[in-house]
Amino acid sequence: MSIDVFVNVCESMGANLVNTIVEHIAPLISTITGCRVGLRILTNYCLDRFVSASFSVPVYKMEWKGVGGNEVCDMILMAQSFAQNDKFRAVTNNKGILNGIEAVALATG
Repeated sequence: MSIDVFVNVCESMGANLVNTIVEHIAPLISTITGCRVGLRILTNYCLDRFVSASFSVPVYKMEWKGVGGNEVCDMILMAQSFAQNDKFRAVTNNKGILNGIEAVALATG
């Protein structure tokens, strides 16, 4: 038997918090189920983790390599639409977005 405990760790990985919680509730789970509690450990398989970011850039500043801002915006929206229907594309898009966010965070401190 496996019992899943979902913890919103907000901005952190939350490993210490999650391990503390499952250690603390293990005796209660044992009492309720009548079973011995074995492993009390977190997983890094985060299916429900969600991150969002937002920003604003004037369309005319989206011009890139001679392609007009409106066309660049249309291509970004097309890539986003594709990612909504293809999880492999979505993961790659998100990795690219996070690379950009990380670069800005490092540059601005």
